[in-house]
Amino acid sequence: MTSSIKLRIDAAGGTQIGSCNVGNTGGWQNWTTVNTSAGGATGVHDLYLVFSGTTSGYLLNLNHFVFTSGGSRVDVTTGAEPLGGNDDRIRLYPSPADEEIILETGGHPDENVRLAIFDNLGRQVMEARIKGNKSRVNVGGFSPGVYTIRWYNGQNIITKKFLKK
Repeated sequence: MTSSIKLRIDAAGGTQIGSCNVGNTGGWQNWTTVNTSAGGATGVHDLYLVFSGTTSGYLLNLNHFVFTSGGSRVDVTTGAEPLGGNDDRIRLYPSPADEEIILETGGHPDENVRLAIFDNLGRQVMEARIKGNKSRVNVGGFSPGVYTIRWYNGQNIITKKFLKK
């Protein structure tokens, strides 16, 4: 079985700027390295990785990404988001934020959730476990900029962006 990863900008159906094929390695913990180049985009964009294959269910086990530019290696921590993962059942406000953001979920009040926040370079700047339908997260020590918050309850991954003043 061969799976493919298409690199698209600004949306899952956006302009394709690269792709690579990933073959079967014989097991979930048998790793291989695949390389591809991306081109044709200038400026700042969101990068979408669109996975496809010839099987139903799981396609591949992805360990990490390494982006390079002009021969310089850049390691980036990324969060995987299934299509449709930006869910309106989760509210994040205020944005822009000064000292804290408030996260409201439609989940069960006893549900444990893993929360991770990434800066605009993909570096994880915070990780926490939260419980309940409404949580306050202190972002007062963050530098101004755009951040991505990833919410994971063991079944779903949902991401939201917010602006820190």
